[in-house]
Amino acid sequence: MPVAADGSDLRTESDAQLVVRALNEPATGAFSVLYERHHRLMVRVAALSLGPTHGDAVEEVAQEAWVVAYRSLAKLEQPERLTAWLARIVQRRALDHLRTPHRRARSDDDSTLDSVSADPTHRPDAQALANERRRRLLAGIAKLPPPMAWVVRRHYWLGHTVGEIAGAMGVAPSTVKSHLFRARQRLRALLTIEGVFLT
Repeated sequence: MPVAADGSDLRTESDAQLVVRALNEPATGAFSVLYERHHRLMVRVAALSLGPTHGDAVEEVAQEAWVVAYRSLAKLEQPERLTAWLARIVQRRALDHLRTPHRRARSDDDSTLDSVSADPTHRPDAQALANERRRRLLAGIAKLPPPMAWVVRRHYWLGHTVGEIAGAMGVAPSTVKSHLFRARQRLRALLTIEGVFLT
C-alpha cells in the first residue's frame, strides 16, 4: 500500500493532492498512484485519437504521454483538472505519431525481443525456457510505472545512453540513473519470485 510520510494512504487522496505530493515528495510514489488511477483513460484516449489503423501504437503513445506528463507536472496550473490535462497530452502525442508514422525504427517495438530466431545449436527445451523468461520479463516491465518502463526500454533494449535519455526527458542524468536503479530493484523483487533472475 503506497503511504505518505505521515502514514496516510495515498490511494485515498484526490488527484490534486497527489500532484502536490508528486512534486514535493517524489519518494512517496504519488506519481505511481496517478499512473495506476488514470492509465486506462490514457490508453482509451490514445486509441480514439489514433484510430483502428494504428492500434499497435496505442500503448506506446500512452507511455510517451506519461513521460511528458511526468517531466511537465510542475507546469500544471490546475491540479484538479489533471484528467483533462493528461488527455490533451495523449492527443498531442497521437497527432505527432500520425504526422510522422515512420519516425521510429521497428526496433523500438517490444515485439522485437520475441522475434529473435532460435539458435539451432540450442535444445528446444532451452529455447522454450528462454522464451518464457523473456515473456515474464516483458510482463514485469509493463507493470513498472512511468517513466521507469520508458527508461528501461530505451537504455537496455535500444542502447540509448543515460545522457541521451536525460536529454529526451529534459532531466538530469542522475535522475535517469535513479530511475534505472529503482526499476531494476522492482523487477528483481517481482521476477525472482517467478524464477526470472536479474544480475
